[in-house]
Amino acid sequence: MEKKSTKETVVRYLEENSGTPVSGSHIAEALGISRTAVWKAINSLKAEGYMIDASTGKGYTLRHENDIVSEAGIMKYLGGSGGAKIIVRDSVTSTNDLLREMAMKGEDEAPEGTMIVAAEQTKGKGRRGRNFFSPEGTGIYFSFLLRPNVEAADAGMITTMAAVAVAEAVKKYGVSDVGIKWVNDVYVGGRKVCGILAEATTSLETGEIDSVVVGIGLNIYTPEGGFPDDIKDRAGSILGTERADDARNRLVAYTYEQFFDLYRNASEKEIAERYRSMCFVIGKKITIIKGNEQRHGTAVSLDDRCHLLVRYEDGTEESLFSGEISLRMDQ
Repeated sequence: MEKKSTKETVVRYLEENSGTPVSGSHIAEALGISRTAVWKAINSLKAEGYMIDASTGKGYTLRHENDIVSEAGIMKYLGGSGGAKIIVRDSVTSTNDLLREMAMKGEDEAPEGTMIVAAEQTKGKGRRGRNFFSPEGTGIYFSFLLRPNVEAADAGMITTMAAVAVAEAVKKYGVSDVGIKWVNDVYVGGRKVCGILAEATTSLETGEIDSVVVGIGLNIYTPEGGFPDDIKDRAGSILGTERADDARNRLVAYTYEQFFDLYRNASEKEIAERYRSMCFVIGKKITIIKGNEQRHGTAVSLDDRCHLLVRYEDGTEESLFSGEISLRMDQ
């Protein structure tokens, strides 16, 4: 196991005692380090943006309004268990790309459940080769690794599980008016707040999946000046402009926890039921987009594999297992 730095052990201890003053001598004794090492770690953390109050006779207090992403902060909401290997970076090109590179080195390097978390992506990836808006400070971007023993044709429920996990995590955080637009777009208050991209590596010999990287990007706060012109009409944020205590650590942990509970414990039927309960497109007029072709129709129902049954304007029907739809405004 990778040895933690003094700074990492100190911040984890402060996060475990968030809002409560702890003296430098108490921290030093608990962690088996010198008071000078504690003092240096505290100053380094302050320089990184952690809000830590220091008072004579009481010690150091990590203030509640911190929202800095860290491994310790995420693990706190996972209960410190689950065997998760979590790697946190300030900025990366793409969490999906980095985790896929790790996965190719084998299970010793990246066992199932490994997660990379970043506060910024410089080359964030969306569906169909699009860029994904991933600015520093207002969102959180993370990818986790699966090594499922299934054929490629049986892996379609993974993005469905991810959408359910995100929606349930946002609800657990305390945000209402959460819904899913088929296939895997999560909305809050009628605006898209999440992007999900699952990428699989498949064995040509067996037809089985070697690994799946599930990438998730959450818009936690609204960027100063708003979203870029190309997405401003549909993009939104989970919390608006109001900063909240530890929101990013909590939402990453809640999503991870919800996903792996579904992945390991839920039946396909249960996943579909939970998905249907939050999917808001059923009964709506929609536009079905297939490449350069667009057709109008109505979303009729979802089956137990979350395939969408659509009825086109000419009366014909089709069951869609993937694709892209938009809600029509004339309803």
